Amino acid sequence: MPLSAPDFCTLAHLGKGPFDFDQWVGAFDAHTYVESPEDYTRFTRQWVEYAWARGKPFFISEMGDFVLGWQGSSAGPRLYGTQLSVARKVHTGLNLGVDGFSRWSFVNRGDLDGQFQLVRTWDMNRRDYLPRVDPEPVPYYAYGLLTRLQAKHSEVLKVTVAGEARIVAAALRSPAAQVTVYLLNLEAGELVVSLSLHGVAADREWFQYQVDEKALAEPGFRLRPVPPAVRTSAEARTARVTLPARS
Repeated sequence: MPLSAPDFCTLAHLGKGPFDFDQWVGAFDAHTYVESPEDYTRFTRQWVEYAWARGKPFFISEMGDFVLGWQGSSAGPRLYGTQLSVARKVHTGLNLGVDGFSRWSFVNRGDLDGQFQLVRTWDMNRRDYLPRVDPEPVPYYAYGLLTRLQAKHSEVLKVTVAGEARIVAAALRSPAAQVTVYLLNLEAGELVVSLSLHGVAADREWFQYQVDEKALAEPGFRLRPVPPAVRTSAEARTARVTLPARS
């Protein structure tokens, strides 16, 4: 089983010292929690180039965001703004060539290094296990939307975003030729975007999944698809998609 290294706690450590273990590892990896969006893009590109030049993949082996708080029982890791940051890192990383991502974490207690949990297993007041395991709704459904339509061995497709709006986009095509398009609106207001899909079969059925902060706060929220209005022309299939603020 090949090793993955160096498991640095930040992407910024690349170049701080020579690696002397290249021949002993099968992949390179690092964590991301503290980088600005600009530094994340810059350092991730450097890592991908370093790994690919040696014929090896690069993984982000831990990801999160400390901007809204962490440590102890801080709610920062489970807040909606943190989920937007994680989504941005995944979409940007896909476009830069990152080969895989791992979120920290799935079943954290919530009172050790912050509330990173996707499911609630621990009563932080009584300091005991809960009799029932339930989702931590905001990160559970936000990360679920990121992952449920990502098939193994998918191909990353080229995307182009026009205009000045703060939209981050990524697209994947699975081995079964299923296409997934991600659109992340980081603006404070609603956006209506025109989506053009080139090289897609005209008979393909499309579904739209969407979350925003207000929807995730509703009791009993469930993620359900909505069929978007898609038009077909000789050049491409197009759709007008409404993106709520910060969604």
